[in-house]
Amino acid sequence: MKSERRHELQKNELADRLASGIESTRSFLPAILGGLVIVAIGAIGWGLYSGYNKSQASAAWTEFYFNLTGGDADSFVDLADEHPGSAAAGWARQFAGDNYLQRGIGMMYSNRAQAKELLGKAIGVFEEVEQGA
Repeated sequence: MKSERRHELQKNELADRLASGIESTRSFLPAILGGLVIVAIGAIGWGLYSGYNKSQASAAWTEFYFNLTGGDADSFVDLADEHPGSAAAGWARQFAGDNYLQRGIGMMYSNRAQAKELLGKAIGVFEEVEQGA
């Protein structure tokens, strides 16, 4: 019997403490709820922003891989201009520079003027890659 009575007293003490805690925080309830609403809105906004960025990155990488199958340097430069700041844009500029360089070296002995133009483009694209890194 004593243990039951002791248990009952402990329950009452716990209930009293909870009630006093709730009463003391009742005045702060609007501020707490406002903070929770702000956090929820921020989380939803971040989720939408993150999803949008992922879809943009996915589109950039898809275009990059399609260009790998036969795209020329200009298509890689266009991709980099369409998706600035993305990882795919940096790699697209790198591939464009490599393509210009390879074509410029190949034309060095057959068409010197065009080779100089392609090598100049390669230098320009590589400088853009360096600045973006």
